[in-house]
Amino acid sequence: QGADWWAGQRPVRNDSKWRPYLLRIEHSTGVVVSGIRLLNSPNHNLMFDNCSRVRVLGLRVEAPHDSPNTDGINFGGGSDQLVADSHISNGDDCVTAITSTS
Repeated sequence: QGADWWAGQRPVRNDSKWRPYLLRIEHSTGVVVSGIRLLNSPNHNLMFDNCSRVRVLGLRVEAPHDSPNTDGINFGGGSDQLVADSHISNGDDCVTAITSTS
């Protein structure tokens, strides 16, 4: 669980002390994430790198308001991405979209 990772305020990337994402999907098309709960991620909860036709439906993301860098959903590149009927409560960004992660 994330609390063990947050306690030492380990950096996002630093060799063996890197805090992992809970779920990361890369270079995929036609992705559906539906009806799951992500709880207390060490780092970002759900990351999509260069994915297209993404549907996130009925997702629950939960982490304490003071948990470091626990972004809810990150879209890095890709296209045609939708988040609907979801609840995100965390310690950082709820949803982000950037042009590319490469």
